[in-house]
Amino acid sequence: MFLQKYFCKRILMTYESSPIEELKDKSLKEILQSVLADRKALAIQLPDGAKVVIQPGPKLKPLPTLDGQIPDEWKEAIYMDSWSAEAMKYESGSRPNDPIHQ
Repeated sequence: MFLQKYFCKRILMTYESSPIEELKDKSLKEILQSVLADRKALAIQLPDGAKVVIQPGPKLKPLPTLDGQIPDEWKEAIYMDSWSAEAMKYESGSRPNDPIHQ
């Protein structure tokens, strides 16, 4: 394995490059844990010359808890469209001018 540098998302990050043959005895879990522990990317060289890069993501802050409440009808308000509004008119089963349901 050897170290290289590449530019990713405007951050200069160090990564290890390794042929896939060197990794065949390691489990996926071991590979992913080493990427997280080392905080560097791993570029896996495939036999055809292509590379797959596994990179740790940034540590995210927890989302804030906001005061307030969500109305019970939030889903209907978000997913309401002209089709569902039209369909709600005919919930009783009568569908005028609809050849499929006559």
